[in-house]
Amino acid sequence: MKAIHSINIFPLHLVLQLVLLLYSSPSWSFGVYSEAWLESAKSALESADKTLQSAVDQELDTDRLEEINKKLLPIREQAQDCVAETEAVAQRRQQDIDSLGSKLSKAANDVSLAQADLVQEREALEKRLAACQFILIQVKEIKEKAAAIEQATLTRKLLIKGLSVRELIQDNFSHPEAWWKLSQRLLMMQSGLQLLTGTDLVALLSSVVLGFFVGRRFYQIWMAAKKKTCVDKCTRFLLALKSCSVRLLPVISANVAALIFLSCVLPFAPMPFITQLAYGLLGYTLALSIAGAMLHPDPPASPYLAMDDMTALALAKHLKRLLALGFLGLLFFASGFSDALLETQYLLARAFYGVFLFLNLIWILWSIGRIPSLGGTYRIRLLLLAALIFALGSEWLGYRNLSIFTMTGLLGSLSGFGIIWFINTLITDLFDGMDSGYQPWQKRLRRHFGLKDPDHIPGLIWIRLIFSAAIWS
Repeated sequence: MKAIHSINIFPLHLVLQLVLLLYSSPSWSFGVYSEAWLESAKSALESADKTLQSAVDQELDTDRLEEINKKLLPIREQAQDCVAETEAVAQRRQQDIDSLGSKLSKAANDVSLAQADLVQEREALEKRLAACQFILIQVKEIKEKAAAIEQATLTRKLLIKGLSVRELIQDNFSHPEAWWKLSQRLLMMQSGLQLLTGTDLVALLSSVVLGFFVGRRFYQIWMAAKKKTCVDKCTRFLLALKSCSVRLLPVISANVAALIFLSCVLPFAPMPFITQLAYGLLGYTLALSIAGAMLHPDPPASPYLAMDDMTALALAKHLKRLLALGFLGLLFFASGFSDALLETQYLLARAFYGVFLFLNLIWILWSIGRIPSLGGTYRIRLLLLAALIFALGSEWLGYRNLSIFTMTGLLGSLSGFGIIWFINTLITDLFDGMDSGYQPWQKRLRRHFGLKDPDHIPGLIWIRLIFSAAIWS
C-alpha cells in the first residue's frame, strides 16, 4: 500500500516542479537580439568590409576610417552583451533540464513534452550564441584590417617627398621679384589696414598710445608701493609674476586697447591679419611674464625654480627666444600671412624657420643639463637631439610630412610634460603651505580645524594623491 501511494504522488511532484521551473525562470526574450538585429549587424559588417576592400584601389581618408570604427563600436558592444546574456540563459535552461531528470514512462508524457521544449529552446539559444560570437569575430577582423590600412596610409603620407631646400632656393632666386610682390600684396590686400580709413588709423594710434601711458602709470604706482614679504614659495611666485607682468603692463595695455578697437571696427570672420597680430602679441607678452617669473624675474622678486643665477639667466634667455619663434611661427604659418605666400616661398620660409627652431632647442637642452636636479638626463637629451636632427634633415630633404609629424609629436610631448610638471610643483607647494600655515588664510584654515603648529591637515594626503593621479593620468 505504501508503494502504491508513492507511485501516485511522484508524477504529481514532477508536474509541480515543472510549473515552478517555468514560472521561476522566465523564457529567453528574442526581442533584443532578434533575427532582424542579426541581419542588420551582418549587413553593416559586410558594408564596412567592402569599403575596406576598395581601399586597395583608392586611398581612404582618416575621416572615413574613423566613421567605420564608430559604426563598429555599438555592434561590438551589443554582440558582447548578446554572448554574455545568451550564455547565462543557456546555462539556466540546462540546469532546468537536468533538474527534471531523464525521460519518464508514458505516464509522465506532459513532463517529457515540457523537457523537449526546454531542449529545443536551449538549442535555439546555442545557435543564437554562435551567431553573436561570429559577429564578434567579424568585428575584430574588420577593426584589425582598418588599423592596418590606417597605418599603411599614414606611412605612405609620411614618405611623400617634395622639393628639397636646394631646389626651393634655386626656384626663389630665379624669381626674386616675387618677394617684393609679396610684401605689396600683404600690405595692400590682406593685412586689414586697407579696410581702415584715415580717421580709423588715427583713432587706433591714439588708443594704443593712451593704453601705453595708462599701463606705464600703473607700473610706476606698483614700483612705488611697498611689497609684502614672501613667506613661502607660492607668494614668491606671485610676486615674481606680478613683477614681470607689471614691467610689461604698458605693452599689454596698449595691446588690449588695440584689440578692443580692431574688434569693434573690423568684426570680420576670418579675422584680418592685423587683428591676428594683436592677439598673437598679447599671448606672447603673457607667456613672457610667466617664463620670467619662473626663471629670471625683475627685482625685488626672486626666481621661483631653484637653480643658480647663471643657469636661470641662460635658460630664461633661450626660453624667451623660443617664445618669440613660436610667435613668429604663428604669424607666418597659421595666419592670413601664409595665404599671401606662394608655395615655394612658404616651403622655403618653413625650412629656414626650422633651422632657427632647431638651434634654439639645442641651446635649451644644453642649459637643462646644467640644472643639478636634471643632471642625470644625459641619455634622454641625446635621444631628443637625435630626434631634432632627424626632423630637420627630413624637412630639408623634402619629407615634410615626416618632419612635421616628428616635430609636433616631440614639441607637444615636451610642452605638455613641462606644463603638467610646473602645475604639479605649484600645487604641491600650495599644499605644503597649508600644512605649515605660512599665509594668513592658511593660518585661519588651521585654526578652523583646531590644529597646532606641528599637526597636519587631516585628509590632505589623500587630496595630494588624488590630484597627482588626476594630473599625470
